[in-house]
Amino acid sequence: MDELRIDSVIRDGVAAVTVAGEIDVANCREVLDALTNALTSATRIEVDLLDVTFMDSSGLSALIQAQSSARERGLDFTVVAASAFAEHVMSSAGLREHLMGLHAPEG
Repeated sequence: MDELRIDSVIRDGVAAVTVAGEIDVANCREVLDALTNALTSATRIEVDLLDVTFMDSSGLSALIQAQSSARERGLDFTVVAASAFAEHVMSSAGLREHLMGLHAPEG
């Protein structure tokens, strides 16, 4: 099991949140809390999931909830990078383009 790691850096109004390891029901609240905290200090949230090795529907739900909260506040929220596993989960749910926007790879 890959331990969850979250790093958040805010620079020039942009919160870069990097999530690595496994996101599941046991720690999805930690992910949601980190993303929600970023909303209070930034105008744009960029989420990097490149080093996520596992993500279930609870992790996907945390991303959707955070994106919804961002939009309610008029903030941009985008997943700018995703591992093949995280991208597959988003794609399987029909949410890859919704979460990644222009960063969604074609195909």
